[in-house]
Amino acid sequence: MMTPDESIIELKKHLRKLQNIIENNASFTFFKVKIVDKNRIDDILCCIEASFPDEYKKLFRNASSKYKSVSLWHSLRASIQRKFILSSDSYLVKHKVAVNLIAGFSAILEQDIRFLYNNL
Repeated sequence: MMTPDESIIELKKHLRKLQNIIENNASFTFFKVKIVDKNRIDDILCCIEASFPDEYKKLFRNASSKYKSVSLWHSLRASIQRKFILSSDSYLVKHKVAVNLIAGFSAILEQDIRFLYNNL
């Protein structure tokens, strides 16, 4: 089991990778939307979810409004995992929204995990 500091470092590393994929690995960019390979996005999202501490994962089942990072995570996934009509192998990513949500999620995630561990 990882300590809160280790899990925060691991999560931030994966979030930076996600941001890098969105900004640099788009096959096509059209104004506010980038077309990104679905497998790359799904792989990094899986890594992020696997890095969540077990206590934090329980929050997703309870749908607790006490933690803002849970709602930000759902918003982030919604902005990233939009289906592309012309290809089932790609996602339409609202890149500016996604980058802002990644930054906000990263900052609030650290606070929420520390609060969660301190109140156990």
